[in-house]
Amino acid sequence: MSQRSVVPLGKWTVSVDIEATRAIYANEKAGADECVCGMCKSYVSVRAVAIPPRGRAMLEGLGIDSSKEEEIVWGYPADDGYRFFEGWFHFVGEVVSGGPAFNEKAEPQHWWDQITERFGIGVSAGRYLPCFEAFRMVHSEAVEFRVEVAEATPGFRKLRAPEFEELEPPAP
Repeated sequence: MSQRSVVPLGKWTVSVDIEATRAIYANEKAGADECVCGMCKSYVSVRAVAIPPRGRAMLEGLGIDSSKEEEIVWGYPADDGYRFFEGWFHFVGEVVSGGPAFNEKAEPQHWWDQITERFGIGVSAGRYLPCFEAFRMVHSEAVEFRVEVAEATPGFRKLRAPEFEELEPPAP
């Protein structure tokens, strides 16, 4: 049986089974790779550079493969030629301390911990049903993220307004 580690994660502390989490990700494909929507395709076009090294290191410290997000939502314009994406990953474990990252009655609704200027994370116990079935068989929690990606990033697949489902040709 794997052992749990208590890990600080921004404003939160989590108890995580790193080896069990790694084992689940080793047998999964990224959710965005399986999806046909424009938002996922847009994110996949910049996945390799979207999450900064510090963010990837934090996720990998939980056993999460940062190239295998479970879900991507949004793809809307941010400021100054950027698009923001939100998504989440699960880990085997639980939240030890820290309030929820999302509260629909609060303003703002998300309580992100900004890791870099354009990348933030949050942890909310019980907020998302895992997309990967193996996470449904164990106690797991989600790490949410929000990232802003420059539309000038080589290969970026920009979404067309107003539906944000159709993709424009990739940037040169």
